[in-house]
Amino acid sequence: MADFSAPVARVVQSACTEAQKQQSPVVGTPHLFIALTKLDGEAVAALRGQGHDPRFIRDGLRAALGSGQAALAVRPKLTACAAQNLRRAQELAVPSVSAQVVECHLLTAILEDDPASHATRPVQPERGSGCIAIERACGGHADFVPSRPRPFQAAQASQRETLNRTLL
Repeated sequence: MADFSAPVARVVQSACTEAQKQQSPVVGTPHLFIALTKLDGEAVAALRGQGHDPRFIRDGLRAALGSGQAALAVRPKLTACAAQNLRRAQELAVPSVSAQVVECHLLTAILEDDPASHATRPVQPERGSGCIAIERACGGHADFVPSRPRPFQAAQASQRETLNRTLL
């Protein structure tokens, strides 16, 4: 499996930090997307190209997620869906020239994410070579938890359409 580029590793670390700030016990796909909107890269360019303010989208996602009750010292666990998105980004990177996971691979994996398939995914992802890179990107610690339905699936579908139009 491909390793994460430095910017993508920062995105994963930023997602972990974001979850901790929200006192969330988990790092999910929304946290990854929030972290992507903090980069000045493809996701931000696509959002701005469609007339959206990345900060407004971050704030909306944070409001939809709400605040958890985990202690600030508790390290959040990666959800199975977020781990699957990271593994999918690694798969997308393999045929590429860089052989590293870059922002467009992670963004594509998130936008391709199919909420209907969440029920068929394993609760405990296999711990293979792909998870080693995920653990490294999470600061050496990546526990996994089962996923649960997300309250903003309609918003995610709209974002997917917008970003797909811009990227294609």
